[in-house]
This record gives sequence, structure tokens and C-alpha cells, in this order.
Amino acid sequence: MTSASAAGSVHEIRSAQRADGPATLLATGTANPATCISQDAYPDYYFGVTKSEHLTQLKEKLKTLCQNSGTEKRFFHHDEALLAAHPEFPDRASPSLDARLDIVKTAVPELAASASRKAIAEWGRPAADITHLVVATNSGAHIPGVDFRLVQLLGLRASVRRTMLYLSGCFAGAAALRVAKDLAENNSGARVLVVCAELTIMMFAAPEEGHFQTLINQGHFGDGAGAVIVGADPGPAERPLLEIMSAAQTIIPETEDAITMQLTSGGLGGSSVHNNLGVLVGSNVERCLLNSFSPLGIDVPNWNDLFWVVHPGTAALLRQIDAVFQLQPDKLAASRRVLREYGNMFGATVIFVLDEMCKHRHRGGVVDGHLDEWGVLMAFGPGITFETMRADGPATLLAIGTANPATCISQDAYADYYFGVTKSEHLTQLKEKLKRLCQNSGTEKRFFHHDEALLAAHPDFLDRASPSLDARLDIVKTAVPELAASASSKAIAEWGRPATDITHLVVATNSGAHIPGADFRLVQLLGLRASVRRTMLYLSGCFAGAAALRVAKDLAENNSGARVLVVCAELTIMMFAAPEEGHFQTLINQGHFGDGAGAVIVGADPGPAERPLLEIMSAAQTIIPETEDAITMQLTSGGLGGSSVHNNLGVLVGSNVERCLLNSFSPLGIDVPNWNDLFWVVHPGTAALLRQIDAVLQLQPDKLAASRRVLREYGNMFGATVIFVLDEMCKHRHRGGGSGPGYGSQVVDGHLDEWGVLMAFGPGITFETMVLRAPNNCLHNGKYSIRSKL
Repeated sequence: MTSASAAGSVHEIRSAQRADGPATLLATGTANPATCISQDAYPDYYFGVTKSEHLTQLKEKLKTLCQNSGTEKRFFHHDEALLAAHPEFPDRASPSLDARLDIVKTAVPELAASASRKAIAEWGRPAADITHLVVATNSGAHIPGVDFRLVQLLGLRASVRRTMLYLSGCFAGAAALRVAKDLAENNSGARVLVVCAELTIMMFAAPEEGHFQTLINQGHFGDGAGAVIVGADPGPAERPLLEIMSAAQTIIPETEDAITMQLTSGGLGGSSVHNNLGVLVGSNVERCLLNSFSPLGIDVPNWNDLFWVVHPGTAALLRQIDAVFQLQPDKLAASRRVLREYGNMFGATVIFVLDEMCKHRHRGGVVDGHLDEWGVLMAFGPGITFETMRADGPATLLAIGTANPATCISQDAYADYYFGVTKSEHLTQLKEKLKRLCQNSGTEKRFFHHDEALLAAHPDFLDRASPSLDARLDIVKTAVPELAASASSKAIAEWGRPATDITHLVVATNSGAHIPGADFRLVQLLGLRASVRRTMLYLSGCFAGAAALRVAKDLAENNSGARVLVVCAELTIMMFAAPEEGHFQTLINQGHFGDGAGAVIVGADPGPAERPLLEIMSAAQTIIPETEDAITMQLTSGGLGGSSVHNNLGVLVGSNVERCLLNSFSPLGIDVPNWNDLFWVVHPGTAALLRQIDAVLQLQPDKLAASRRVLREYGNMFGATVIFVLDEMCKHRHRGGGSGPGYGSQVVDGHLDEWGVLMAFGPGITFETMVLRAPNNCLHNGKYSIRSKL
């Protein structure tokens, strides 16, 4: 793979993932305990401290194993004094777990801190700038764990977000880096400290006839800790080392018992290694790597075109990998050097190899004047599980649900209703203005939580000068989560899986200001797991629905198996007020906005029982310059107010919409010769805005039909509206394009449009755009199939 061919791939990968990354290694650090024992001397040492000199045949076996291990020395926390103080450790039948855990409870965090301090010093920024902490170890079982103690030892912020990974075996380091990749790429400005630390005191035991696995453990494993700082978009003072372009994990079938580990009363034991481990790894490793590269569109004609960061399980495994890939002698040099100098330190080992590789490249290690640009990191462990580099996704819409309150008022009757309940019949000119506005709104009816009885109970709501915020918030505190739950229940029912399978929750609303908010209450109403990860988006205006979907895209694509419930719910009681001369904005609000909630379940890699609706291929957000005051909203003592709409809003949107759309498509390498080649999911702010978009993009009459139908049936429901349009579009496509007008998802020569766009806009003025794709779009009657016209 040449640099020229790879450069295009880098651009495509970054653009497709829409990350601020890719995640980049910014610094590394390693540490080992003080006790160092040469491999040649280890059999004498080991059989001496365990008082097993009489087992001469086993000692000879260990000598042979050490000679062939590819290791020259190893480091250990335990020494003769510690072992003498714990005579129960050599006896595997002795209940020694508590004593071992007491040792590692202090020693593992201290060793981890030592490696971390080196990484932080190399990084050059204060430890307080660390935003996330990922810790992996097989040496412990504490709650709170190593991560908690490390915060104290390093002086990290109390708000640092921690992830603790226990008992992942030798692939723990790669697994921790995979988690860090997601965190770094999906949290702007994040700096993730990854630490792996291991102490073999957890599995130290005396040799015993019939337990050759004990000799394998004693002949290969050593103690050490590795730390890496990972972040996207390195600053001028940061020194990028390597970029993580993708990450994947693969389980080799029928290898559940090939490598096993478990905590027992005697420590970390129960290990077993398959006799043909080298064959199992060798026969599967190339397939795993090809699976990692192929989705990125990267051709790898020669594995020697890469640099290699491989966990050196054993010297035999490295030879097997050499043979399978026909690697040049120096390709695994970094792995072999780490194995030689330190032995196998479980998950920490791959960080040592990373450190060695980066040092080598920094020293200018070259071939024919060139440094390899692309490389692979690989680790394997219990399972057998391979950790390599590849992205999952794309995020896919799996189910949609919508809900509205009970009160429904036709648009024709609204002016009479509104001026009646506000006791404003005397304002005849304003009433006529509202009638005309309603007639031209493109809306036939709207739904509301508030009714005449509620308004009669709160006369303070009518007067914008009255301090009514508390009373309004009391209403929405209950009503918004209930409406959101109604929409969510429909989505979950359509999805067909239990609510407890939801892993993430993203809630958006302009109707509230509570801590905890609607997200917290929704967990209770829906019976979600208490561990569901919640994100609460307040006050984003009309683009809130698209913004929530953008967040969900990152969560779904960067968390394996994640199923994200996105909910937008709005109640206009927050801005209900009586008409008033000189405040035409009040009439605009009363003539356009309605109440509703929309819910979407988003996940990557749909399962056999799931029905993918649309894929989110990319997501972007754009602010139109000098429009800060074009649309504004704020909470006031009188409710949700302060809104203003620029007189030339339609012109502002129309003059920028095509540029925003092109910005969304161009990074994907998709040429869009005609906007009519797409299906359209557009937030219908007003009928006038839809007409403006029609005109600018020269759309066919039916392209915005889904948006117009939602506007007609419900009005503008802020962020929830675009979810209603998504629902309408998906239902139409599921019906096979319907009969009559094409509905923006046109049927041509028996084909439905494959590609589409979602667009919403709101205060800022901010555009949210997404490129959508219909996956496997063969409809149930078999009449239609996918055709890509792009």
C-alpha cells in the first residue's frame, strides 16, 4: 500500500465517520517493578523459593521452556521476602485470594501511576487536562477499583470519566485502546488516559506434577504497566505519534475453552492453553486482518507494506504470524524486543510494543528512505478473541414512534379558540391577522396538552409580564416525560426487543429546565436499566431532533451493540400568552407551533430480528454567519420567550441551503447532479420555508410531500417534527412508494431512491444536515429493489 493510495483513504475514512479525529496517540509511558530476574536464572530461583528442588524433571522442563521463550529477563513486584511472608501462595489449594488482593489493591495503582506519570510528562500538559480514564487489569477485583485510586494518585479532576476493565486477558490493552478511540473521537477536546497494569502475584504457585500450565505461566509472564494518552485533533504543543483509524474485535468460533482464566480462592487460576494455539491463531489471523482493512477500502497487496504492533504472546506465536504473512525478518522486531526484555505482561504488553515502535520511528527507522505510513495493532487472548482495527456501523434507524396530547384544534377554528380563551375578542385586527396566518400556514390541525380548563386554572399564563415560569415548569415536569414515554413505547414495540436492551438515552426538549430532567424520569417510566447512559439536550430550538440524532449516531457507531433511544418532546404551554399589540411574534408562535413527541431507536449492525429503516451515513452542523439574532429563544420569568424571527428568514435559509447540503455530501465522494435523485426528510418550519427550499433546489412537487403532510397534520413541533417526517417517510417507503405522487421517495423503473437527506434548522441560524441511505430496500411485495443513482 503506497502513501499516495493511502492518503485518499484517510480522507474518506475521516469524512465518513464525521469524527473530529481520528484518535491519535499523543504520549506513552511504561513502568516495571524493581525486582528483575534473568530468564536463565529463573528456574533455579523459582524452584528454590517454592521449595521444589526435588521436582527435577519439572525443573528441566521449565529450563527448556525458558530457553525457547524468546525472553531474557522479567520484572516482578513479588520478591523472596514477600513470598516468605505468604507461605500459602505456593499451594494452589490454599485459600489465598484475599491476601493476594490486599497486595495488588495498593501495588497495581502505584505501578499504573508510575507509567501514567511518564506519559503525562511526555505529553507536556497538566494531569488536570485528562478528561477520561480507561484502566484495564487482570490483577484485581475491587469496587471501587484501580481507576478510582489512580485519580487520587495522579491528581486528576474529580469529574474525570472513568472506565474500569477487569479480566480481559492478553487483549485487554487493545480493548482499552478501542474504548479510548471512541471516547476521544466522540468527545471534542477529550484527552483519554489509558492504563494497563499487571502483577503476576495473582497467579504465583508452586510447580506440581500434572499441572504443566503452571510452568507455562511461570516461564512466560512478567509484571508491568503501560500508559497511553489518546486524543483527537492534536494541539500545536502536542506531538502526534500514531493515528487509530479503526478498531475491531473478532471471536474465533469454537474456542471458548482454548484459553481460560478465572479467579479462585487460590488466586488467578483455571488457566488452560490449547495445544494447537499457534495453529488456531495462524489459521485465522489473516482473515481477521482482512476483515479489518476491507471495510475501509484499503487494498493491502503485501503485508510487508505495513508496520506491525503485535502483542507477543509467545515466541512461537510470533513465528507463526511471520510464516502466515511471509513477513520480512524485521517486521515484528518491536514485539520481539519487548518479549525479550520484559516477557508477556498480559494487556500491558501491547503498550510496551507501541512505545518501542514509536521510539524506533522517532529515531528514523527507515527502509529505502521511507517510513511505512500504515500499520496494524493486534492482540489476542481468551476466547480466542482478536483485537484489531476497524469501524462498526453505520448508525441505522431501527424503529420510530410518535405521540400527541389529546386536545386537537383545527386551524380554521384556532383563531376563535385562541382569542376566546385569552379574553381578547376586542383585538379584532390582531384576530384577522392570526386568521390569515393560519390560512397560509399549510396546517389543518394541531394538538395541545393544554386545554380550556388548564388555562382557566392559570390566568397568569396570559400576561407575559406575570411571573409564571414556576407554574409552567411544574406542568411540563410531569407532562413532557409522559408524552415522551408514549412515543418511546411505540418505538420499542415496533423494534420488538425489551426496553432493557436500550443502552443509551438521548432526550431533547425546549419544554423544561429540570435537574434531573426528563431523561431521568423516562428511565423509570419505560423500565430502562438503571445503568442506561443518558444525555439531556435542553433549548436547541427546531433543530433539536436532528442534533439528538447526530449525538445518537456517534454513540451507536462507537459503542458495540449500543441501542440508543432518541426522544424529542415539546409542549407549547411554555410559551402560551395572550395577543398584544406590537408583539406580532406571539401570533406567529400561536399560529404555527403544536405539541408532540417523537422517538427513534438507533443502532449499528442490526440483528436478524431488527428491521433497518434508514442508515445515517454522515452528519454535519453549520452556522450561518451573522445570524445570531435571527431566531432567539430564552426562558424568562413569564415562560419561554424572547423569540424573534428575522424578516428575511426564508431568504437566509434559501441562500444557504444548497451550500450546507453540498458540504454534507462532498466529503463522502458522492456526486449529486440533481437534488431530485434524493428522498427528503426536512423539518417543515413553515410552509413558506418549504416553498423557498423547493425553489432554490428546483425540487419536483412531491419531494417535500412528507414534510408537508406532517406540517398539515400537526404543525411545527420544534425538534420532534423531523422525527414525525422520518416516520412518515419510512411508512411511505414501506408501502412501496404508495400510489400516486412519489412522496420524495420516488419509484422509477421499479426502483426507490436509495440516498436521501435529513435537514433541520433553528436558532443560530443553525443547519443540521444528515446524509441518509436506505439499506437492503427490497420491499415486502418484491416489486422494488435498490438503485443507486449517485
